[in-house]
Amino acid sequence: MQSISAVPVIDIAPFTGSDPAARQAVVDHVRGACEDIGFLTIVGHGVSAQLIGQMRDAFAISFALPDHRKLAISRPAQHISRGYNPIGNQALGYTLGATTPPDLQESFGFGHCDVAADDPYCQSEMGQIFFAPNLWPDQPTDLKKLIITYRRVMDDLANRIMHIFAAALGLEESFFDAKIDRPISVLRIVNYPGQATPPLAGQWRAPTPITAR
Repeated sequence: MQSISAVPVIDIAPFTGSDPAARQAVVDHVRGACEDIGFLTIVGHGVSAQLIGQMRDAFAISFALPDHRKLAISRPAQHISRGYNPIGNQALGYTLGATTPPDLQESFGFGHCDVAADDPYCQSEMGQIFFAPNLWPDQPTDLKKLIITYRRVMDDLANRIMHIFAAALGLEESFFDAKIDRPISVLRIVNYPGQATPPLAGQWRAPTPITAR
């Protein structure tokens, strides 16, 4: 296999088609990217530009709300990724042990919307963290419906990618289905507002410190 020197862009659309050779080509490209460089960019994902545009427009409204309305749904605890995180509330550099000024970003976090709240799996000690109730901005009024639609589309995409990964590992495509049926993933919508003053030294939007080796 020829070594990859850049993150490859892979069209995964043929994987959902009926041509076995085209489907296998997608699997082979993904396997090669994962084995050689460890990263890949996908196109042909099927998420419509219209839906993406609706999400951008909706959250332009939500982020433009007065601070007191956004803070009314502030994240309930540091370990629960729900609700609103104001500017300066996080410093991602801490994840690698670096001390940095707070990040210049704000965000809303949403968990999965289709998991039954009375499911014992969700009521366990960790379940109450990973399946905590969502907190919704009060504008736009149809945001919850839009988020549910978007998450279902993205869940379908994630499932397709896991089918590709399974095939790349020589497993049945459905191997991971029962292992990802109650996802704990968080949909995090981030805004990077314009800055009236220069950032502090070492202050970024969402930094990842790099340590020389």
